[in-house]
Amino acid sequence: QESMQYSQLQLQDVQNAYRKPALEELLGGTESLCSSIQDPSFIDCLNVFQEHVDFDLPLGVPPNVTVADRAELLKAEHTVLLERDGGRGMRAVVEVLQALKEGDGKGMNLDGDSQMQQEKQQEQEQEQVF
Repeated sequence: QESMQYSQLQLQDVQNAYRKPALEELLGGTESLCSSIQDPSFIDCLNVFQEHVDFDLPLGVPPNVTVADRAELLKAEHTVLLERDGGRGMRAVVEVLQALKEGDGKGMNLDGDSQMQQEKQQEQEQEQVF
């Protein structure tokens, strides 16, 4: 459970890295908000804070996505925002990705499947010992 929390916090760190420059741009554009609404970059910054909720049920079993893969996808989607401010956000994301790939996050699925499988395997091994 702790490794799942760690992985979720790492994903939040990635999201914060690109949301911060988006928020700064949104707050910087408040003086001319009416003209900014037409600007595509303004709309992109605004959309960063919306999270899509999909109520459709998949026809099959969805593929497993590791936390590191999800972080890589977020990095690719928000490269423009991450490279602002001298690339500070991009450096933060690269550090998070390295930590995920070096640690347990590499094999951790977003739903925690690998952790549950490891726990079951450890319980079975302990039962065999006794």
